[in-house]
Amino acid sequence: MCPHFQPARIQKRIDRGWQCAYNMNSISFWGDYQRAPVARWEGWRNCRMKISTNTRYALRFLAQVAQSAPQRVTTAAVAQAEGISEKMLERIAAKLAREGFVRSVKGMGGGFELARPAAEIRVTDVLTVMETPYLPHHCVEDPQHCCKMAEHCQLICLWTQIDQAVRAVTDAVTVQDLIRG
Repeated sequence: MCPHFQPARIQKRIDRGWQCAYNMNSISFWGDYQRAPVARWEGWRNCRMKISTNTRYALRFLAQVAQSAPQRVTTAAVAQAEGISEKMLERIAAKLAREGFVRSVKGMGGGFELARPAAEIRVTDVLTVMETPYLPHHCVEDPQHCCKMAEHCQLICLWTQIDQAVRAVTDAVTVQDLIRG
């Protein structure tokens, strides 16, 4: 493991200036990278992580389903309310149903409902299902074999810190938090 990578040090740096903002449309994570132990590049302020459209729509869909509880909601209703393509939302809803986030009920009064409480669905869970891969860089997953520079790489510490910081934030945020604002 990287000698600079210490989770307690990273948390302290997050507490001292890294920020997170989230709402129904996006999750942004940014901070002053000059404070990080291995990232001393000037001008790397307010660097933002991008979340895919599918993931954003999945989070918006889950929030709408949670807000509608105990009534079921259709993809057509959510698509209209959120300004999302119904076809795209149907594919996302089907994936969320396969992964156990929502249940689909057919027939009169049918639609989607949460398969578990909104307070138990973490943003990390949704990212893991919707993002491929859910890592800031592929080296975090397999640092020994990511490239020919792996043995002498100076950036693996940075990628690992970013991964840990993002996971700390997304682990702490649930669908319930998103609908509360």
